[in-house]
Amino acid sequence: MKVYLSGPITGTEDYRDRFAHCESRLRREWDGNRNGELEVINPAKLEHILPKSASYEEIMKICFDLLQMCDGIMMMPGWKDSRGCNQEYGYARALRKEIYEWEEWF
Repeated sequence: MKVYLSGPITGTEDYRDRFAHCESRLRREWDGNRNGELEVINPAKLEHILPKSASYEEIMKICFDLLQMCDGIMMMPGWKDSRGCNQEYGYARALRKEIYEWEEWF
């Protein structure tokens, strides 16, 4: 199963740490509670491969493409206050992806 992490990035400084923590915890919990292998798609890692000149819209397009390849989306804490997360949530709903909320999962 492939799960996309959705959490606030724009306007935050600690997003790398938050995404890394959520990815690590999700992997641990998944291994203990679910059957099947888990792939976590972590968009916070994109900055290492994107050109510095990439616009917000270009980055969101890449995020939508990644989300489209996934089976589900994990909505991290604070997602409801993020424009990008709300767009990802709506896109996931439109694609009928599994939607998990961090607070309900943990």
